[in-house]
Amino acid sequence: MAYLARFPGAPYVGDLNLSIEQLIMLVGFELDPDTGQYEVLQGTFCASRNYFYFEFDGTGIVGAMIYERPVPLLRLIIDQVHYYYNGAPQTSDVAPFISENRTMVPLGLVAEALGATTRWDNLTRTAYIYKGDVVLRLPMGQPLPGALGIPEMRNNRVLVPIRFVIENFDAVTLWNAGLREVTVYAWR
Repeated sequence: MAYLARFPGAPYVGDLNLSIEQLIMLVGFELDPDTGQYEVLQGTFCASRNYFYFEFDGTGIVGAMIYERPVPLLRLIIDQVHYYYNGAPQTSDVAPFISENRTMVPLGLVAEALGATTRWDNLTRTAYIYKGDVVLRLPMGQPLPGALGIPEMRNNRVLVPIRFVIENFDAVTLWNAGLREVTVYAWR
């Protein structure tokens, strides 16, 4: 499946009714209308805006297409310390759990998976997560924007609602109620 656009940079893909898995598999391409040949372009999907952004210098038709099935960045099972990071089994000292219908996970685990850094301000009891120009402020015991949960401390660990953190870094979470499993996909 492919989506064609005649403008460079950011085809809108929100109207295509693609599943999360299909959106994760999007890549940019440039199609030469004369030869039918195409070149895959590096880019990123912006989940919050439903656009696919990529570098484009040519004059051909550009667009986004489904290319390959991704490996989940994280796969976590509620109340289990064992999880998967890039498909490899790992163990955490704190298991994810459900609090007020939100999946809570250790901030350090999510930050490491995203390639982000964290900082703890003991005076204000606030955790921060940084990646690129994105900075999230996570005050303990205070509701997050969008009613996406409340950060808390357990066993000297900062636990955060995974969806709030992940979606602020243009990644997505999938919930499997039957398996009580959260899968995280991120665009590289």
